[in-house]
Amino acid sequence: MKIFLMLFVLALPLSVSAREKPCEKDRETYCANVEPGEGKMMKCMEEHADQLSAECKAFRAQAKEGMKEVVAACQGDAEKLCAGKKKKALIRCLRQNRSQLSEGCKSEIKEMKAMREEKK
Repeated sequence: MKIFLMLFVLALPLSVSAREKPCEKDRETYCANVEPGEGKMMKCMEEHADQLSAECKAFRAQAKEGMKEVVAACQGDAEKLCAGKKKKALIRCLRQNRSQLSEGCKSEIKEMKAMREEKK
């Protein structure tokens, strides 16, 4: 379920793969022809990870650390509110139950969003 929680975090508004300014030029260089959605942009960026700018690599590393914290904080919510759900159904369930998420989960998501906003 942890991998699906990471997908949930990536699907949040202000998605790292769709909005991060530190990686904008890298996306244009390596993934210009990739249609966003279903993790395609993230996969493209991963395929070019060794070629990304230092600024983009640093931002992605920081975002990954933040995601680990969100996953840890939201794991229990996913199990409690969305037991048995996988992939898109899990993401949809967590979004639908956003108001019922624990304070710890909400707090980590808020911090992740704030970090992304700082990079705009």
